[in-house]
Amino acid sequence: MAYSGIQEVYFKSRYTWRNKMRAMVDQPPWQKGTVDFYLQKNCAFYYRDLDDTVRYLLQQRVYADHLVFVPKQEFDSEGHRIYTEMHTGDWWWRIQV
Repeated sequence: MAYSGIQEVYFKSRYTWRNKMRAMVDQPPWQKGTVDFYLQKNCAFYYRDLDDTVRYLLQQRVYADHLVFVPKQEFDSEGHRIYTEMHTGDWWWRIQV
């Protein structure tokens, strides 16, 4: 069954699919570093630039309804304070921007 306006897309390898997906979402690139431990030297680790990663996450529409920028106090039905997420903790109330 053919759908009008939709092109069939084929990939010959996982490598090709992954590269096309990465190009679509424009994720921050991975960086590679090494660290020396006491018992093992030159251990590889991978990381992304923090600023680029935060910028990328904040641009994602799927997260828009779940982002919290202000602290919130939550209470149960009996009036007791409850802590469910980071923004419900007391330390968010002390942060001054």
